[in-house]
Amino acid sequence: MRNEYERELGLGGFLAAVLIFVACLATSGLVVLCAGALWVSWTKTNAVFLLILVGIGVVLVPSLLLNVIVSGMRRLWNRHATFRDTFLSVTLTNNALVLLTLILALPHDTATALLRYGHWPFSREVAQIFQINEHHPVLRKGRSFVRRMAYLLEEEGRPLPSYREEPPPPPSRSTLAKKERLSPSNTPEKTSANPSSPPPIRDLAPPLERFPLRDPEPVAPRPAVRNPEPSPAIKMSEPSAKRVALKYIRYGTSAVVPLRLGGEKLRFLLDTGASYLTLSRTTAERLGALPPRDAPVMVLQTANGKIRTRVGLLRELRMGKFRIRNVAFVLCDACADDQRDVVGLLGLNILQRFLFTMDHQNGTILLEPQPANPPNLSADMRPFLKYTKLNGSTLDLVFRRTFRLKGYATNLAPRTMMGVQVRIIYMKGKEEVGTKDFTLPPLQPGQRRHFSLSDSGAPRFERYRVDLHQGHWGP
Repeated sequence: MRNEYERELGLGGFLAAVLIFVACLATSGLVVLCAGALWVSWTKTNAVFLLILVGIGVVLVPSLLLNVIVSGMRRLWNRHATFRDTFLSVTLTNNALVLLTLILALPHDTATALLRYGHWPFSREVAQIFQINEHHPVLRKGRSFVRRMAYLLEEEGRPLPSYREEPPPPPSRSTLAKKERLSPSNTPEKTSANPSSPPPIRDLAPPLERFPLRDPEPVAPRPAVRNPEPSPAIKMSEPSAKRVALKYIRYGTSAVVPLRLGGEKLRFLLDTGASYLTLSRTTAERLGALPPRDAPVMVLQTANGKIRTRVGLLRELRMGKFRIRNVAFVLCDACADDQRDVVGLLGLNILQRFLFTMDHQNGTILLEPQPANPPNLSADMRPFLKYTKLNGSTLDLVFRRTFRLKGYATNLAPRTMMGVQVRIIYMKGKEEVGTKDFTLPPLQPGQRRHFSLSDSGAPRFERYRVDLHQGHWGP
């Protein structure tokens, strides 16, 4: 009986030692992972061997010092106590204390470091060391585990602010002088199907921005902000006029429409394939509407090849009896035709404000303003809204799938943007599988604002796009 009891006790002790050893390895791996991510976050040094040494140092150095103290105290009561007897249990205790410190004292910093740099044990460099593919299931599952742990850690810690406003810097005299004229951008154009029209333009880049899904920071949703309604962008000089017949000039199958800019009557070729109104450089300079040199550059494809151009903002133009304010335009000398006295193209950013019908027999265009109030001027605002530092990631939980997006939005226009509504478009291959709209607070001229968005009902997708879906100019 005594031998059987001793055998049971020995088996129980062996199982306990195995459990302590496994727990020690698991907690040591977590400590090495978190210590390496924090080291990269603080020092920006990402050498794999250095990160491993830092993590092992955090595990071993305190454990060795603590075990020396524990072993010395045990020898006071038991001369047969050895350093090896308590090493695993002391190391496990040290790891637990380190992890508790990170969870309780630095939850936000640890979560941010894990999301940005926590994939380092499963990175391409580690895959090359072990001679395996970086998309190996083990590495892929490891990166997914790190993201899940970071999100859970962030939920336990303090929440991130959903919006953080950064006031714009005080404008200088040169900036004020530039804002009196125009502001910058980038957006696409489509080619015209009219064979007798001037060379059409087409933007090389799509109107929506694409961003990779790589280890971003966790974000939180922001409720919509109601904005006061500004004055309409289209004003009729005669309140009773709801529909206007505008005469146009026919050149073969082309239609040349007269517009009034800055007191001058100018001719524009009607082109429903062009996304924006275009002006030649000499015309824009004569009107005092030339975009500043620091305006963002857009690459266009014309019949003569690729050109780099800038986008500006016209204060006002007249189309018949309608006065249209704050219109985006693109500089394009190739779109003008001196023989026909055409200075540019009449694009969709103006035409979409109206319900228009062409009467070819009488040579007139019937114009009726769109009934929306305030109007949706996202086409004119899109070139002036710049997204930076966009980070998006997906968290797959048991009952829901959450997509988080974080970044900065900057207003590059000389007018306030209001009712800004951005849309996240989820794509799978070339197919759109879902959308989600978010409203941002108003953006003052030159203001850069931080935003955080979260969609708890995101579908399964391969990539996503961000677009300005709706907005209007402030007063």
